[in-house]
Amino acid sequence: MSEQRPDKADKERKATQPKRGKKFQRAQTFSDEGQEALRVAAMAGGAPSETNPVDLSSLELPPKEAEALSHEARVLEALPHHIALLDSTGRILWVNRAWRHFAIANDLPSATYAVGANYVEICERATGPNATEAPTVAQGLRDVLSGKVDTFSMEYPCHSPTEKRWFRVLITPIEDGLARGAVVSHINITEEMLARQALEEHEARQRLGLEAARAGIWRIQLAEDTIEFDETCAKLLGWQHPSRCSPFSAFLRLVFPQDRDHVRAVARLAHSAVDVYDAYFRVRWRDGSIHFIHARGHALASTRDAAPTYVTGILFDETESQRRAREHEAVVKLSRALRSATNLDEAGRVILEEIVHAMDAEAGLIALREGEEEKIVTLGAIGRWEPLQGTDATWEEGILGRVASTQTPYFSESAWEDPQCLRPDLLRGLRGFMALPLISHQELTGVLAVGRTTPFDAEDVQLVTALADLASNALARIRHYRALEERLEELRGLHEIDLAITHTLDLDEVLSQILEHTLPRLGMDAGSVYLLEGDSDILVCRAALGFKSLHVWHARPSVGLGLVGEVAKRRAPILLSGHEELLRKCRRSDMLAEEGFSAYAGLPLLLGPKLIGVLNFSRVSLAISRPSG
Repeated sequence: MSEQRPDKADKERKATQPKRGKKFQRAQTFSDEGQEALRVAAMAGGAPSETNPVDLSSLELPPKEAEALSHEARVLEALPHHIALLDSTGRILWVNRAWRHFAIANDLPSATYAVGANYVEICERATGPNATEAPTVAQGLRDVLSGKVDTFSMEYPCHSPTEKRWFRVLITPIEDGLARGAVVSHINITEEMLARQALEEHEARQRLGLEAARAGIWRIQLAEDTIEFDETCAKLLGWQHPSRCSPFSAFLRLVFPQDRDHVRAVARLAHSAVDVYDAYFRVRWRDGSIHFIHARGHALASTRDAAPTYVTGILFDETESQRRAREHEAVVKLSRALRSATNLDEAGRVILEEIVHAMDAEAGLIALREGEEEKIVTLGAIGRWEPLQGTDATWEEGILGRVASTQTPYFSESAWEDPQCLRPDLLRGLRGFMALPLISHQELTGVLAVGRTTPFDAEDVQLVTALADLASNALARIRHYRALEERLEELRGLHEIDLAITHTLDLDEVLSQILEHTLPRLGMDAGSVYLLEGDSDILVCRAALGFKSLHVWHARPSVGLGLVGEVAKRRAPILLSGHEELLRKCRRSDMLAEEGFSAYAGLPLLLGPKLIGVLNFSRVSLAISRPSG
């Protein structure tokens, strides 16, 4: 049992007592003789019992006082509360029937039911598990008897071995003339305490449930067009300084503009019938993050047939479930789209379209690593970044080069101000920019970049990261598949060459067969094979295919002279693209002009460390690049 809080005690005191300085009066004021008669009557007949209650008829009192005193005693006797009358010293003068019944039922060790004992001393000597509050009651009784306080009240437990019980002790003064005493009432409040505990447990479980569900409680007053939120609701809505009761219009300002009509429509339905309503809308917090909210409410009326007067309900934060659903939908959609992609260009387009759509972005770009080089080449670019299609950058250049070299994501709300930005004109105004490394099996595949005018939040980053993982694996798979196809094609070509040359021992014929099977597989327009002539440094053409003129057959370059001679000297491949570059390197400009070549590839033919010749390929229009992988 704990002492009642002062504020509650004060309320009870004010409700049951007159102001200080006035005498406490019961239904009837007794004279000094009447007060003394009550004491004498309490002791004259011995201890009261079921067969010997206080008998007031033997007292010689004025008729009106005797009648009033008898009425007072009968009232106290009939009350269900345990009541004792005390004199000014705290001595028990009389107890009612309920007090006596409680003493008998609980085997209290007193044949007189404590009549004649001092109640203050009883409290001070009390022991046992239910005696903790007894000293407080003793002090409260002293304060009432001395006039220090008007009343004293306290709740306390009084459990038995078979049941739990609680009581409220209420001590009020009796004062008339020179006599003073007190009435001590013990009121059984067990049902009240059990109901209070049940309510507290229910509220605690409800509070835990709401907290676990990240839910709050709200209420709309339809006539006043106002709304009330608890603290959890305010947090879920990102409302920084909500008042206890705010206009509904203030709440609407928190809702996404695109969702306000839906919320208004649901709110209007509550005016027409008593029913359950659901509203789904988004809010943006001050940090820029977007949250998905589900409000479920029930319209209620003051009477059964009246129109609804208010709507009350619960607010749920469904951001996490919406994020998971959104991510799942985007991943499934991208996975299905990638199934039909058969090459890198098609896969890059699908990836960009799906990610840009999912993020509501204005621009997207994918750049792939070029073979084993520290270089990335733009595979695809859409939206504002379409001019970047086909461009490349080394790992030391630009933001994408930094992401590729460090394999670390990059996020910015002002990327155009970054000193490493190569094209600020294409990034200016994009408050949301992210560039993620595409990594598959711990190897860099490329870089994915997305940009939009609104900032990205943590959930956006998480979604793009999941899609980027899927994209990197798909691109790596297509690359590996393409490399496997190319390898199979090479083996098929070698097998065909092997079949062709096994039918002849003529070297020139063998070399011609090699060119015939190799040129179409490599997509080349012309090719030639030069071999060293004996032990000299002269290279002689032994096979040629695809040339318009006969100049190639008459050329006899030495090692170190011309393109063929330079390949022989370096013993390393030479790749050249562009007509102007070929003119600078080639000694036979007349032949180059006649043939119209724009790209050249020369590869040394080595037998161990010994050079035996040079294999040459030429293309009319397209550049030659090193094979990837």
